[in-house]
Amino acid sequence: MIKTLFYGAALLAAVQLAACGDSKVSAVKDTRLPNAEFTIAESMDRAKDCKSADWSSQVVNEATIVTRTCTVPMGPDELKRYKEVALEEVAREERDGLDTYNRFVSQAAASLQSSAETYRTSVQSAEDELRTLQALPLNPPDFSNVPFLSEALRARATRDYELLVARRAEEIKAAQERVAAVKAGGPQGVVEEQQALKDFAGWKDRYAAALAQTGQSIRKQVDQHFEKGRSVQVVVRFRYRVDKPAVPLDTVVLVDGKQSVGSDPAYVNLPQNMSRVYSYVGGVVSFPASKAFDAAFPLEYTYSASAGTPNGVKVKGAAGTAS
Repeated sequence: MIKTLFYGAALLAAVQLAACGDSKVSAVKDTRLPNAEFTIAESMDRAKDCKSADWSSQVVNEATIVTRTCTVPMGPDELKRYKEVALEEVAREERDGLDTYNRFVSQAAASLQSSAETYRTSVQSAEDELRTLQALPLNPPDFSNVPFLSEALRARATRDYELLVARRAEEIKAAQERVAAVKAGGPQGVVEEQQALKDFAGWKDRYAAALAQTGQSIRKQVDQHFEKGRSVQVVVRFRYRVDKPAVPLDTVVLVDGKQSVGSDPAYVNLPQNMSRVYSYVGGVVSFPASKAFDAAFPLEYTYSASAGTPNGVKVKGAAGTAS
């Protein structure tokens, strides 16, 4: 397997010898790789996307290295798909931003409805408990059916009844306090949550406008990024050996003189498959639209059920809500 290494622009800046009449270049071009139907030159020439291809040789560490440099067109037509991807990212950020906002408002409204229902059921439960306690019978002891009951037992029964009455009174008082506490705290909490949701939901149009303005700004950046073509070169190196077949060394994809990201484009084995070269070039020429949109969007939203906490939308990093 051919080992692919990526070098910087220094590779192209190395001292080169003219290919014209260079016997070492000719020897490399005429080499047939193992089990190959075509020579290296014939195989390389099948890459129709090359605008031009130059051969040269140079001496590196006392070894002769033959280099083929293929210039790949990367003008507006070739860059179009990368630009379309960036513009779609911008549109998606706008859609997702508004969808997320609407979803959050819907969730907050559902939470408010749940809180109101919880308050209602809490009041009902506390009142039901109070009514149950108040309805429990308290029957004083009746000694008419036991005329011969001793005074000690009569006194004990009377004392037990008095304790029951006192305990019941305490239970009713505690239940009344629970009802009062639920009624006192519940409505205020619901009112605060209603106001917080109202403040937040009122930002819908302004939030949508901020999304649209940010999208317009990023689209201008995309246009500027792709308004001119790029310089793309595919550089393949071989080691020349006297009276022996040449040895493929590595392949380098350069964009504007800088190495591209990615792995082996398999250009030596399949030079006609330029689509893989374009995919690696994309790592350099593409525009990070989503990242740029997120950095440029000026607002963020915050929500709290407490009226003392700012609610709605605020400028990033600001203490209060935006105005």
